[in-house]
Amino acid sequence: MLRKCSCGAYKDGCKASQEALIDSYVGYWKCACVGIWIYKKMPEGMREARIEDFFIGDRLKIGVKYLVLGYDSDFYEQYKTHEGTDVSDFRSFLEDKRVFVKDI
Repeated sequence: MLRKCSCGAYKDGCKASQEALIDSYVGYWKCACVGIWIYKKMPEGMREARIEDFFIGDRLKIGVKYLVLGYDSDFYEQYKTHEGTDVSDFRSFLEDKRVFVKDI
């Protein structure tokens, strides 16, 4: 489910990633490798996610956007739940408080 960016923690990756790491004014970019948005800092209005943010009862909420703070970088990667989402893939991220959703 988590389509890990193949940009080698971004320094050896796609052109957008390489340029963003050099330019201190760039706060986020879209990775050309897998098409995900990557943020240098957590955007305003985000909060730590809970498992309840992704389910209504036992049914997965489709279309929930969330950020994951990776273990191999200090950047936040954006994902969205879909029909094939397997929440167990990011359960460890949730338990380690590395998943964030927009606070509404």
